[in-house]
Amino acid sequence: MSALVSFRAEGNLAYLRYAANLDLDQPRQFNEYSTAVVLSTLRIMVGSHWAPRDVHFAHKTPEQTTEHARIFKAPVIFNCADNALVMEREFCAQPVPAADPNLFKILRHYLDDVLSHARREDELLASIRKTIAELMKDGSPDIGRVAKRLALNALRVLIRHGFACQPLDFRAF
Repeated sequence: MSALVSFRAEGNLAYLRYAANLDLDQPRQFNEYSTAVVLSTLRIMVGSHWAPRDVHFAHKTPEQTTEHARIFKAPVIFNCADNALVMEREFCAQPVPAADPNLFKILRHYLDDVLSHARREDELLASIRKTIAELMKDGSPDIGRVAKRLALNALRVLIRHGFACQPLDFRAF
């Protein structure tokens, strides 16, 4: 299972959309539960009184919708292109009353560290791809030639990044 979450401002509205890749015939309960969890999280951050402008669901309208109105405190629209919480764009610019500046500093430091490592890995992956492409001109490159060209130890670095743990098919690069 995977999910794609996106946030986009369109005009004076903002859309928090998601699409789940599920192996379910009827994803209704999952979509409704996920939306309720996100809404609850937003209410914890900004106050329990907050309600979105609209709630969109991609599935068909269920027989009963009274619980939807009670929980979401907003118009609920079914048969939409996406599952989404729709809010006023200006709401997104408001400060979060429950924000903890000290926790923010800790999380910011942690995320900066994670992102700095991710960038290095992406640069390494880009170098490996470029080297493979260059070596393909001379035939099918093997892991040893790629490592030698990059001046890396094949067993230490390429295995660490998962390239030597499976059969190599350089066409994928």
